[in-house]
Amino acid sequence: MAMLNLVRKEIDGQQVFDIDFSVSEESSDAAQAAAATLIYVALFTDARASDDLIGSRVVDGPRGWWADPLAGSGLWHVRRQALGSAARDEAVSEVQRTLDAYSPTMTDVVVRDVSDGSVSVVALEISGKHNGDAFSVGLTL
Repeated sequence: MAMLNLVRKEIDGQQVFDIDFSVSEESSDAAQAAAATLIYVALFTDARASDDLIGSRVVDGPRGWWADPLAGSGLWHVRRQALGSAARDEAVSEVQRTLDAYSPTMTDVVVRDVSDGSVSVVALEISGKHNGDAFSVGLTL
């Protein structure tokens, strides 16, 4: 099976994203890569901010994609807050809400905060099924 994947690489000490075209005979690897690609695209594409956020000056502008203002997530405006328990909870809820919107392609999605008490980072473990195949993806916000 041929797959176009979004992969994270380290180049000169920095984490960057790149696109990788791979051919895999093992469906579990392909399912894992497809789920990871969908998760990264869904979470790290900016959705348009709601009018109440713009009106309250929490954000400077609406951002988002003009062709589909609901595509993506609102993580970008959560990142503008001080990282505390409320912001952490809001980030986890936003990830869960965004991924739930991809049903029926993604089902049984569970988002767990695995940060181990870190005050500077939110580490997540996301598991579920993508097109019926189980996946588990770890990412850091």
